[in-house]
This record gives sequence, C-alpha cells and structure tokens, in this order.
Amino acid sequence: MIQIPRLHIWIYLLLALPLLFLRVNNSHDWGDDFAQYILQSKYLTGEVTELPVSETGTHGPRVKGILFSVLLSPAILFTDASEIVAGKIMVSLTLILLGLALLLFFKRHFGEFNATVLALAVVYNFQFVRIKDQILPDFLLAALVICSLLLFLSSTPKEFYFGLLLAGLSVGIKSSGIALVLTSTLCIVFFKHNLIKTNKDKLSSLAILAMPVLIIYLIEILLTSAKPSVMWYSIVTVKNAGFSILVENFIAYKTGFYSLLEFEVPMIYNLVIKWCCVLLFLFGFGYRVIKNFGWPELFLMIYFVFLLFYPYSKDPVRFLVPAFPLILYFIIYALQLLMHQARIKHAFFFGMILLAVLTIQTLRLELQRNIQYPTENASSRELFRFLNTNVKPGELVADTKPWAISYYTDVKSVPFEAAYLSDYRIIRLDGNNSIPVNVLSNDSKVFENKAFIVVRKTAN
Repeated sequence: MIQIPRLHIWIYLLLALPLLFLRVNNSHDWGDDFAQYILQSKYLTGEVTELPVSETGTHGPRVKGILFSVLLSPAILFTDASEIVAGKIMVSLTLILLGLALLLFFKRHFGEFNATVLALAVVYNFQFVRIKDQILPDFLLAALVICSLLLFLSSTPKEFYFGLLLAGLSVGIKSSGIALVLTSTLCIVFFKHNLIKTNKDKLSSLAILAMPVLIIYLIEILLTSAKPSVMWYSIVTVKNAGFSILVENFIAYKTGFYSLLEFEVPMIYNLVIKWCCVLLFLFGFGYRVIKNFGWPELFLMIYFVFLLFYPYSKDPVRFLVPAFPLILYFIIYALQLLMHQARIKHAFFFGMILLAVLTIQTLRLELQRNIQYPTENASSRELFRFLNTNVKPGELVADTKPWAISYYTDVKSVPFEAAYLSDYRIIRLDGNNSIPVNVLSNDSKVFENKAFIVVRKTAN
C-alpha cells in the first residue's frame, strides 16, 4: 500500500495552498490551446452546438485533450467565476496534485523532510508558476505519470490495475500521454512483476490499459469525424522528420531545461548549477539504466524520443513538464549516491535548505513581474468589436490563432493556412504570420489599427 504520514500531507497542503491564488485572474494570452479546451468543454456541455473552427489542416487536431475539457466542464458550469478564472483554479489544483504525487514518490527514496522540500520546490518553480497562468493540461499529465509509476510498482492488485487505468486515460489529457501507455505496455510484456505471472495476467493487464485509450479515440472520432489526435500528431511528425528537426528540438529543449534550473543568483552561479545538474542527471540516469533499468528510465527514453522528433517550436518548457520531476529525481539520486560514497554527513540536508531559499527568492522576483496580456490591450479589443459587429453568421475568419479568435468573439474561424476558405483574413503586425503575396492589393482592407489589419476577400 502507498502510505505517507498525515503530518507531511498537511504540511505540504498548507504550504501549497497559496498556489490557488497566485496568478489567478480573468485574463489570458493569445494561446490557441486554452481556447480550444474551453470551447470543447462548452460543446460537450451543450453550451455551443458546434465547434467554431471547422478546418484545422496542419494547424492542429480538430479535437484534442478531450478528457481535460471534460474535467474543465464542472469548473465552468458550476461556479460563478468566469471561465478563465475557473480554469486557472483547476490548473492550480492539478499543480498541487502533482506536488502531492511527488511527495509520495520522493519519500520512498529521499526521506520525509527532503521529499517535502523537493515537492514544494517543483510546484513553486518560477517556470511552473508562469505556466500556471495558462489553462493547460501539462501539470495533470505530469501528475498521472508519477501516480502511474507509484501504482505500477505497487504489490496490491487494485492499485496496480488502477495505475494502468490512469495510464490509459492520460491520452485523453494530452496526446503525448501515449508515451505513458507505451511505457506501461512494454513493462507489462517484458519486465517482471509479482502480479504478472502468466500470459493471461499480461493479456488482462493490457486490456485494462487499452480500454480507456480506445474509448477516448472513439469519442474523438464521433465528435468530429476526423482523425484521432494521436494519429494527427503521428502524421505531422513523420512528414517533418529530418536531421534539422532533431537539432532544432535538441537546442530548444536544452534551453527550456536550463530555464527550469535558473535561480536569482549571479550568472556564473547559474551556469555552474546548470552544468552540475546536467552531469548529475547523466550519471544518475546512466547508473540506473545499467544497474536497475525499469519504468522511470523507460518512460524518459520514450518521452525524449517524442520530444526530439515532434516539430514543436513554441514553449519547450511546457513539454518538459511531464519529464522534469523524473529528471529531478535522477539528479537528486546521483547527488545522494555521491555524498554517500564520499561519506559527507548533513550536506544533503543543508542542500535542501539552500534549494528552498533559492526557490523562494526566485519566485518572489517572478511574482513581482508585471504581466501584460495582449488580449486585454486596446488594439485587441478594437479587433474583437469589429469582428462581432461586421462578420455575418456563416462567414469565416482566417487567423494564426483561430480558436482564440472564436473564443474572444462570436465568429467562426479557420487557421491562416486555410485562408482560401475564409471571407476575412486577420494580418497580425507582430510578425507572427506571413502575409500572402498580393493579399493586400487583391483584397479590400476593412480594418486597421496598431496591431492588426483585416482584409475582406474580393469577389472574383
């Protein structure tokens, strides 16, 4: 059975409680993902009769993270707060859940005090607090990774099978949850487990794992008659496969990983911290692969392959969230191993105190940062008013952020690559989209301000 002293649960929950209030407001950036999750939630609850983005092309799957949208629905339906505030509170709860799962996991390896400090250091990491300002499923996926690991290692049948069920459900939270499914599948088939002794045990375990995956993909197909999200991501990955993608992704995720290890200290100290962490991770991970290769090592290998091949160019820190807790585990594991070999007493304890101090100092400065939400400025509000006033029902608007446009207005939209289907095109003057050749000369300009130009398609 998975157990932890109640005192440490209460200490952690008390110290994590402020996360429910940090960066919880009624504003959001131009992110397309959050808008899609909320609009899907409205569609599932019947608040809207159809998804407002009819064609997505290579912009993204028409439906994704459907289970995350389901979890958003009660927060949106049964609270008096706005959709964005309710969504941010739910994301805060998933971050607290992640910390609680890490508390259980770290306690098994590093003791109660160290586990509490490490769990709090993760949830209060300034990059995690920054991401918490967005309605995204990454923290929930990371929590499912740690919970599935804990339950998979359990010797109790109910916990083991519940862990498989959670792993299967992860694909409904985010498509990259398929890495969790593949890890569990390979562990069932090839690794020894005291609850898997016969081929019948393997088949029943695989059936429990596969059932929620198939149900989620079936729901995605029924909702949109389109490819399941994992199939869409697979096609995009294969089409863009190449050495240049590997190099670009490696550089991007290296930068993202370094940013997760930054503290408010002089640059030279940050550089030392980053390189020490990289070396400790390589040592700890390599040592475990050689000595005791298992579930955590396999998951990181599979997830890293996904990261390197999928052509993602936005915020690499987001995609590192599900892997970062295990990366931290290998760093601390290596550090503990080296200190034990060197017979250095009490250094680990003082290291945890130093980590807590640095985390608090860095978080304090992050919270002092004044965030400007571009959707709240005068130019965006002017654009929203124009679209609501002038776009007629049935007309389509093309933009690089089609889901966000449909969320902030009442119009239907398509991604900019499908502009040939649209009646209006939004040209962003911040360089986030390329203006098609002669688009301004062939189409009539109907709106312009400091940030946007809107053109209307001229009849042939």
